[in-house]
Amino acid sequence: MQDGLVKLGTEKNNNYVYDSDHKLIGDTKGGAISKPLADGVYYFNENSGSVNGQMVTGKTTVVDDGETYYYYFDKTTGRAITDIVKDGVVYGHDGERIDAEDGNNNAIVTLDHDTYHNKKVNNATCAYIKAGSEVIVSSTGKLRTSGTIKVDGVKCKVVPAADGNWTVERDVE
Repeated sequence: MQDGLVKLGTEKNNNYVYDSDHKLIGDTKGGAISKPLADGVYYFNENSGSVNGQMVTGKTTVVDDGETYYYYFDKTTGRAITDIVKDGVVYGHDGERIDAEDGNNNAIVTLDHDTYHNKKVNNATCAYIKAGSEVIVSSTGKLRTSGTIKVDGVKCKVVPAADGNWTVERDVE
């Protein structure tokens, strides 16, 4: 986990805070947090001054040791959204944006967990893209839902299904 990100865990009705090395760094029993926080990933501002320690919400870029990570922290709870397509962007089980890497414009990705989508697909509502489905994402994390898309020089077509079992056809013309 990147610096500034913390993971909350609950044990025996107490919240515990873990750092990026998964070491226990504190709990919320001291009253600093006004309400219990659900387990998940949160980001607290590391800048100096009055913003230091404030919970960050919304679309956020985290840079750690030259690596860039993208998250979306819920504006109400502050928790990183997980396993969801938000504004057309796919966020994975750890809250990190799923995107094409290594300079590629698009990538084929197999989703490890059911991912909330809730959009019309073939005139039926597809609430979830099922775990194990292949999808195509862009370098900005956008979910490709139609058309022919080049991935590593190969023409591919995403085949969304209302039942949630998405596939990718390769070598299409």
